[in-house]
Amino acid sequence: MKQTQKIIQPLIASIIALSLNTACGPGVQNKSAAVDSPVTNQAPGAVTPTANWQAVSQAMDSTVSGGPMNSYPLIQIDSVAQTVELLIPFSFSLGLGSLTPILPGSISIASVQGVTISPVTLPDGSSGWAVSVPLKYLLQQNGAGLQPLATLPNGSPLPSFPSAEIRGIAISLPQQPTYQINLYIALKAVAVFVSVPGVNLPIGLGYNLVNQDKTRNIGYVALIPTSGVHPAGVYVAAQIPTDVSLALNSLVSF
Repeated sequence: MKQTQKIIQPLIASIIALSLNTACGPGVQNKSAAVDSPVTNQAPGAVTPTANWQAVSQAMDSTVSGGPMNSYPLIQIDSVAQTVELLIPFSFSLGLGSLTPILPGSISIASVQGVTISPVTLPDGSSGWAVSVPLKYLLQQNGAGLQPLATLPNGSPLPSFPSAEIRGIAISLPQQPTYQINLYIALKAVAVFVSVPGVNLPIGLGYNLVNQDKTRNIGYVALIPTSGVHPAGVYVAAQIPTDVSLALNSLVSF
């Protein structure tokens, strides 16, 4: 308990200081406000229905825009595995790194074939997870192993995510069952929320994820605050612009 307090107290102090320094910036919220910043598909880029994987990666690979994790790469396209990879940062440069659940290696979600969760090292040397989801699930309706799942565990709407036809799955790690993972899949969109028990996070922070050319928002990363009995957590979402989905339909094996 003492060790947890040593972690939480500087965490809260850092969050408050950050919120005061960036009160006019994107994604900073008070406790009662929803953590949200809509993803907007701006003018189409160079991607066309006949684009190759390099063009798709150029359009989709995205980093954090602003805040303590500015320029962190959190969305990546794997052309070989034909997956989108969402990187889950636990430190957020605010002290959560010491509470990162340890994965012994890559694990698979049996009910959703092809979805894997693997440990990664982030640019600041902290630990995180990489959640890989086959792109085919985002390009066509696929209900296998998924149930209607359209909110965060606390009942709030998903930040920066389309509201219709959301399916997903909630699982717990076999080795550390207090850490719950919620995976959300919709047409042209995917999101992951990982609960971080033991942290009382009073406010949330959120930032857009922009593509390599910095021409449009592709996703969103947020610290979701504690809400009643529901623990705080880390949320990452990605959306596929229409022109990119047209290109992927000609590239992905279904």
